[in-house]
Amino acid sequence: MMLQISLVVALTFCLLCVSTSLSCDNATDYQLHGKCCKKCKPGEHLVKRCTTSSPTQCSPCRTYQYSSQNNEEITCRPCSNCNMLHLVYKRNCTATHDAICDCAPGYRCKSEPCLACEEIPGKNITKIGSTSQTSSSSLGPCTSLVTDKATKLGDQQTGHVTHNNEPPSSVWFSLFVIVVCCCALLICVILASRHKNGVRWARQRAKVVFGAKKPTAPHQCTEEEGKMPVQEECEKLQVETSSNC
Repeated sequence: MMLQISLVVALTFCLLCVSTSLSCDNATDYQLHGKCCKKCKPGEHLVKRCTTSSPTQCSPCRTYQYSSQNNEEITCRPCSNCNMLHLVYKRNCTATHDAICDCAPGYRCKSEPCLACEEIPGKNITKIGSTSQTSSSSLGPCTSLVTDKATKLGDQQTGHVTHNNEPPSSVWFSLFVIVVCCCALLICVILASRHKNGVRWARQRAKVVFGAKKPTAPHQCTEEEGKMPVQEECEKLQVETSSNC
């Protein structure tokens, strides 16, 4: 009985030693469930890991994606975009290799890998006032295009200044403000005249309604007025006063 137990223990120990001594090639394999499983090949990505009864399942990379090494990644890497400013494709992207970008003529890469460009100092500059459209041989041939600033500066130095016949935008803005102010002033004058006529009409109506003459004070008769007797003159004045009221 003791012998059987010893054999079982020894066998278990041997199995443990074998499992711990299992080594896989990290470049192409990965270890799982006590065995070495194959990684996905370049141009593929992992779909399902291996099991005790099935191998690793992989799938090809999608468009504009790539994987350049054996991997166990779930997705492939996105390709570099060379459609940015001043960038051009030096090599297109494939399932196994990323795209390689380069700069357009007259520009250079800021860093590696080339993902942004900067203008090379001294490129595309022509000598002002000369008829030659090429630079020194050390800088290589330049383009025949002359910038607007260089042209304007050359015109100023030679005394030929180009004038723009079109008025600046500030002039149009000033004219617009003047027209608006004139229209506003005209509207104010019209409203003021209407208001004045309305006040005049209201005053006339008030005179019609409330314009009865105020009764005048009765004339005091004196003995010095006329040759008529005092009593007769006073009666006449009283009659006139009552008729006016």
